[in-house]
Amino acid sequence: MKALAASLSQGEMSLHPAEVKMRSGEDYIVLREHVLTRACRAAGCLLEPEAGDVVLTASASAGPVFILSVLSRTRPEADACLSTPGASMVLGPEVLKIRAGKEISVAAPSVSLAARTGQAYIDACMLRGEFLEIRFTKIRTVAKAVETLCERLVEELERSYRRVRDFEERRMGRLRTVVEGILSLTAKNATIRVEKRLKMDGEKIHLG
Repeated sequence: MKALAASLSQGEMSLHPAEVKMRSGEDYIVLREHVLTRACRAAGCLLEPEAGDVVLTASASAGPVFILSVLSRTRPEADACLSTPGASMVLGPEVLKIRAGKEISVAAPSVSLAARTGQAYIDACMLRGEFLEIRFTKIRTVAKAVETLCERLVEELERSYRRVRDFEERRMGRLRTVVEGILSLTAKNATIRVEKRLKMDGEKIHLG
């Protein structure tokens, strides 16, 4: 970097447009002043050049050739890739892709996301906050195991249907069920076992 700065101060750095012919790893072959020359992308050139692009190159008298920027693209409608070592972002008329080697972090007082459809694939996900409100027309959940821990649960439903194929067990301190209409209980075998007292109260009670 010091040698490059010295070359600039001495006026030895020259700028020339060039055409990208091919790419080999991090190196490029460019046609510069009618000569095929090997060049490398400068740290400040975030847009990845492609074959056919016209780029601005800089070089010292006895130094490497750097691609400073892309002047024109051979395919303006194609997706553009902005990259740095370990991370990249693809920009296109209909696509935006961000790839990071380790982490993508977003911090802002307010974040909004609006999309017609969306997909997320996350191996482990954690959501933490003070308040969460979810509004959907229809929700479908498919999971092998679901665990819910809460201090207070309130549900208001118009209709509820529940199907358990194998076994269901409930353990609670107290249970109170209030049915305004009809309570119907149907089972092949039923057992009611109490330790102290069983009370049945009604105008008519039919057994058997």
